[in-house]
Amino acid sequence: MNAIHVTNASGLSAYNPIERRFAWMSAAMAGAVLPHDIHGTHLDSAGNTIDPELAKKNFESAGLVACDVWNKTEINGYKLDCKWMPIECKFTP
Repeated sequence: MNAIHVTNASGLSAYNPIERRFAWMSAAMAGAVLPHDIHGTHLDSAGNTIDPELAKKNFESAGLVACDVWNKTEINGYKLDCKWMPIECKFTP
């Protein structure tokens, strides 16, 4: 059964069950290299986005690295199944 849990604990992240539950994501990503310009730079010298399409490609590359890292982890003995979804995909509960 899938479930969606929503909470609003602004400023109280230590008590936020969602943030506590997903703290492992930060730990798993520690040391991972997420290149921001694998397809070339989409930023100008001031750090502003000048090529939105290239920014999307670079974001996807970083997302694929994150999925690769998270797919090697388990939560309470269950393997994680992380899949990159294109930006155009919409969430339908």
